[in-house]
Amino acid sequence: MKTLKFPAFVLAFVIAITGAFAFNTKPVESGKFSKVYFYTGDNTLAQIQNPSKWILNGDPCGTGSNLPCTKNFVSDVRADFDAHIMAYASVAAATADASTKRP
Repeated sequence: MKTLKFPAFVLAFVIAITGAFAFNTKPVESGKFSKVYFYTGDNTLAQIQNPSKWILNGDPCGTGSNLPCTKNFVSDVRADFDAHIMAYASVAAATADASTKRP
């Protein structure tokens, strides 16, 4: 009889653990969404790192080739975006990270 109790206990334990982890209790990140920022500056790193040169709800990206035009950023906090663009090490890095580039 003891030999049947142990496998039944193990099976019940496995079912209980599986059931406990079957539900996703992680909250939905409803506060985050994508915003599109438009770059309106020139081809210097200082301009690209300047938050005032990135605007919301713009459409012209200015002139100049091989520069960022838009950047989709997933956060509703402007300071997060500002920190992101200030971390660019070069114009090429900013252009590579851009969602769209100037022609």
